[in-house]
Amino acid sequence: MQQKAFFLVLFAALLSGVSGIIVRFMEIPATSMAWLRMATPTIILLCYLLYRRQTIFKEGYKVMLGASVINAGRMFFFFLAYIHTTIANAIIVLYTWPIFAVILSAFFLKEKISTKQVILLILSFVGILVVYAGHEISIDNSDFKGLTAGVLCALLYACTVVIFKSKSGSFDPSETIFFQNVVGAFIFLPLFLTNEPIPRPTDWALGITHGIVIGIIMFMSFFHGLRHIKASTASMITYVEVVSAMTLGYFVLGETLTVNMMIGASIIIGSTLLLQNRKKT
Repeated sequence: MQQKAFFLVLFAALLSGVSGIIVRFMEIPATSMAWLRMATPTIILLCYLLYRRQTIFKEGYKVMLGASVINAGRMFFFFLAYIHTTIANAIIVLYTWPIFAVILSAFFLKEKISTKQVILLILSFVGILVVYAGHEISIDNSDFKGLTAGVLCALLYACTVVIFKSKSGSFDPSETIFFQNVVGAFIFLPLFLTNEPIPRPTDWALGITHGIVIGIIMFMSFFHGLRHIKASTASMITYVEVVSAMTLGYFVLGETLTVNMMIGASIIIGSTLLLQNRKKT
């Protein structure tokens, strides 16, 4: 079962790498992208859960709805990151989420942080600064906006991972994914209906595809795998997405990989992998 879980998480990581490509080919605001991305799995999984006659709002659902609110903010910053900076920049800072997860676990789950873990956390943030280096620090600078949105997205994602993991014994993957998206589907609907420009047929196709491929298939694989392997192991496997996304950005969009990006990515990935190893000991 553990081997199957490993490959499910690996598959999810490889699949998730296409997100940036899909976003870059869409020509609508981030809030419109977020609605398409979150409404698609909400509608499909609601129909599935009703068909299965599963009880959706059972004990613990309020916590799940709270996590869903946080995830709505996470999706907004996710799209902003990919809109305003390169795929490589975005994916590097997005993958600081395990760092935030360790910090949040210490505060809310009362997990102890060793001196070595503190050093690795500091090193990880140094990696973030290296990625930022060379970019103008200004609210008018597109890369700065994208990088900052990516960091905020990572922080909020870490919050949801901690919450959803704590409830994984009470909610199956389909229920978890439903709650992951349901609040955002309602929050972003008024904006979707009033935003300009109106989505083209291509935007609809890409948005719905994103919602199915990433919102359902990818997360279903990830959550199924997460039930049978340690969260620290799963987070290490997901770093394959960094390579996948950067490779696709390079070959499909012709994005360049700067020295700062490569050094920063190496520091962040290396320190976070060591951090996860420390968590398992």
